Amino acid sequence: MDNKPQPEDIVQTIQNDVRFHAVMESMPLAIYVISEGEGQECEYMNQTFTDLFGYTMEDIPSVLDWWPKAYPEKEYREFIRQLWQERIEAAIPTKTAIEPIDAVVTCKDGTVKEIRWGFISHEKFNYAFGLDITEHKKDVHELLRLSKLLVESQQIAKLGGWEFDVDTEELFWTDETYRIHDTSPEEYNPTVESGVSYFLPESREIITTALDEAIINGKDYDLELETYTTKGRKINVRATCRTTQKNGKTQKLTGIFQDITERKLTEAILQESNIRFLASFVDAPIGMAICSPERIIVEVNEAFYEMLGYSSDELIGIHFNDITNPLDIKISVDNYEKLISGEVDKYQIEKRYRHKQGHDVCCLLNVSLVRDQDTTPLYFIVQVQDITKRKQSDDKLSFQASHDALTELINRHEFERRTERLLSSVKQDKAKHALCYMDLDQFKVVNDTCGHIAGDEMLRQLSKMLQKVVRHRDTLARLGGDEFGVLMEHCSLDDAHRVTTSLQTAIQGYQFIWEGRSFRVGVSMGLVPITDATLNLTELLKDADAACYMAKDKGRNRIHVHHEEDAELARRQGEMQWVTRIQHALDEDRFCLYAQAIESLDKRTDKHYELLIRMLDEQGEIIPPGAFLPAAERYNLITQLDRWVIEQTFRLFTENPAFLEQINFISINLSGQSFTENNMLDFIITQLDKTGVEAQKVCFEVTETMAIANLSQAMKFISTLKGLGCRFALDDFGSGLSSFAYLKNLPVDYLKIDGMFVKDIVDDPIDHAMVKSINEIGQVMGMQTIAEFVENVEIKGMLREIGVNYAQGYGIHKPQSFDELLNRSNNVADINKSKDDETKS
Repeated sequence: MDNKPQPEDIVQTIQNDVRFHAVMESMPLAIYVISEGEGQECEYMNQTFTDLFGYTMEDIPSVLDWWPKAYPEKEYREFIRQLWQERIEAAIPTKTAIEPIDAVVTCKDGTVKEIRWGFISHEKFNYAFGLDITEHKKDVHELLRLSKLLVESQQIAKLGGWEFDVDTEELFWTDETYRIHDTSPEEYNPTVESGVSYFLPESREIITTALDEAIINGKDYDLELETYTTKGRKINVRATCRTTQKNGKTQKLTGIFQDITERKLTEAILQESNIRFLASFVDAPIGMAICSPERIIVEVNEAFYEMLGYSSDELIGIHFNDITNPLDIKISVDNYEKLISGEVDKYQIEKRYRHKQGHDVCCLLNVSLVRDQDTTPLYFIVQVQDITKRKQSDDKLSFQASHDALTELINRHEFERRTERLLSSVKQDKAKHALCYMDLDQFKVVNDTCGHIAGDEMLRQLSKMLQKVVRHRDTLARLGGDEFGVLMEHCSLDDAHRVTTSLQTAIQGYQFIWEGRSFRVGVSMGLVPITDATLNLTELLKDADAACYMAKDKGRNRIHVHHEEDAELARRQGEMQWVTRIQHALDEDRFCLYAQAIESLDKRTDKHYELLIRMLDEQGEIIPPGAFLPAAERYNLITQLDRWVIEQTFRLFTENPAFLEQINFISINLSGQSFTENNMLDFIITQLDKTGVEAQKVCFEVTETMAIANLSQAMKFISTLKGLGCRFALDDFGSGLSSFAYLKNLPVDYLKIDGMFVKDIVDDPIDHAMVKSINEIGQVMGMQTIAEFVENVEIKGMLREIGVNYAQGYGIHKPQSFDELLNRSNNVADINKSKDDETKS
């Protein structure tokens, strides 16, 4: 017969025992009664269980239903079940309660609570007891966190604590106090006598006296002393003590023990720094001043008061505004207010101080503000450098950059800059302006008869005379050679015509005398109105040049006012004639290639050549590219010429392998239109595949302005061909307006420095600085540099000093027929080959 109690019997037993039931319901523990057997059904749960977890007996009729609800995460659930099993198996043999288990239980509403579980196995059923320890755990965690924070704070501050019982003479140290002494409780048992013995002799006497005063008279102390650690390391410490008294007798001493070695070292460094600062302040080669937050001068060094011609007594106590040029006071005040408000930490400005004798001294100021720990301003430190000579030099360079060296008139670059500025405003204000282009007639007679020195003197005299004729607001410029320009702002066409007539009359009445000879010159003038319909600077200068040409064409020494049909008609007629000639030349294969060497300046043996296209006329005479390329570009024939050059070059390469082996690479020019032509990239790739020419033997040259104008297409074009091994050079670099800004976006191998900067590099410091700057930028970016227009040995030598890698120009090699170059190279190769064969035999 099965004696196992049935569930209904157990329930009845519990219900019948009123006292037992009352105890169960009144307990603060959650109680869950489980029947023995495989089913592990829930026989009873008290109200505390339901209140705590939210579950009823219908929710968890058995332990098997409890597990997934209380512990929804599988891994955690398996861990808790395994832990329960191990604890129960350990407790059953002894009939004792299991070791408590802490677990995180998920309640019916989704909240989680930390529960400490107990379990008792009874003869008839088993009891599970749960105690909510959630808040207790929080308190423990907070206590641990605070304890850890306290320990970490003590470690950061190197601050230990100690306590001494006067009666028992027991001395207690905190962990940090042991650390400060380079020891531990296991290694060292602290006593007052042993602790005092580690202090240096002069400090030992002080601490001993202080301890006696504290014990006998209850006197607190706060000392900074020197001591040794247990390992002999010398440190600085702060030792404090507070006494506890009872009935007039000291019972306990409590204090801190702090390692202040680093602080002492910092103070020593600061003191030394202050000494050095004072020394550097007094002996500084530049002016130094200290002033109050109100900008009153407190102290100055000798360099400062000598710079301004005062004595130190005359400067101390005055306001900085008193010695500042009135025009510079505002900028000083603005920067001062930014510094005081904390907007900036320091500032640097250029300003003018008034010398005692009345003239200005240009200075570069570096001003910083020193604040206290509460950020309250204490004083300013002002560093003053006299830059008067530098400013004068800068002004001179600026003048040279914008003026013609011979006549001291505005130069072409500055003239174009001012004209562009005017064009940018004319669209808004609708004002009327005018531009005059002048070309002297018969000036060449003076040069040819008396030489360039006479010609230069004549230009100087004419310039001074014309300067007196133009209006005050007009810009008179020498544009080059015997060409001049006048920009007339806020000037109607009629008024402009009167001005140019006055200029013409003055020139006609001018007589130049040189070494007893007398000369007169005339002037052809092109006058162009500037209105909101004017397109851009390029078109404006073309129109002025065309009008001047019309004046010459009509008999010279006259003024021709530009009419749109003049320039347009002349340009279109000329260019249309070239279009027809170019097309015929392409049909009849009347183009040829010239080559110009690119020479290494740093002793390399590389051989480079640039290929140049030439056109043959009907009689076989050479036509220079400047005659037909503008028309080819305007009427979209340039890409056909590019294709012809590429195809001919690759053909000549395959036919002359000996030449190809001798050279490092050949440069081929590409027009900007080739970037945007859909099939050009495929055409080049096809030529490489068809001919088998090594891609690294080909370098494509693209102009800076064209590359920037088609930046995205250029980057794709260049990247694709570089991936195959081709090289790229950026031609005419420096002529664009945004060279350096866009350079990093173009992965080229070579920079060709615009010849306009190279040709005058020996005599013009501005050109020298430009070439030097471009070369340095190229070298930093890993690019080789090539200088164009190298006309003589002097230019070549200066380029070598600057560090330019290659040179190209008539001083290196004049362009020659590519066929001649091939024949010469092949002959050399054949001779070398014969010598090699003779040597081998």
